[in-house]
Amino acid sequence: AIHDGLTGTLRHGHVESELKRFVIGMQRKHGLLSAMLIDIDFFKKVNDQHGHAVGDDVLRRMTALVQQTLRGSDLFGRWGGEEFLILIPNCVRADALVLLERVREGIAGYDFPLVGRMNFSAGISEYRGGVDAATLIGQADAAMYAAKRLGRNRVQVYGAEEEEAISG
Repeated sequence: AIHDGLTGTLRHGHVESELKRFVIGMQRKHGLLSAMLIDIDFFKKVNDQHGHAVGDDVLRRMTALVQQTLRGSDLFGRWGGEEFLILIPNCVRADALVLLERVREGIAGYDFPLVGRMNFSAGISEYRGGVDAATLIGQADAAMYAAKRLGRNRVQVYGAEEEEAISG
């Protein structure tokens, strides 16, 4: 199965394979690709306070809200737990930021049953020549953790601050 049973999004293994395929294509064609990692803020608290059935409902509703904003050519998959990966071909990180901010605002304004308002932290990286799939994801992950350090409920684009965190 290529789809996650709970959320209906692509499973980790499939989205990771597609990421590798995209990166190989980018290397050949010198194309554009933005990768985004999303992590739901304080999700453990939802499961602890309301139970796993409510947490599962939050995951299903959140993924549906994200999918409403994405284009048909974008890939959206569950990366693990409450983390999700979005791959957007032919997209520079500035455009990815606009898209992901729209998603973030939509989710922040949605009232989840029994839970209320939720939000996420996200990181964006852009494919650069010579970068492999693992590095691209590592950059998005570093940007996502920078978003968490900077107060959560925000989108961070990979840049110099995260470069230092990865290398040092």
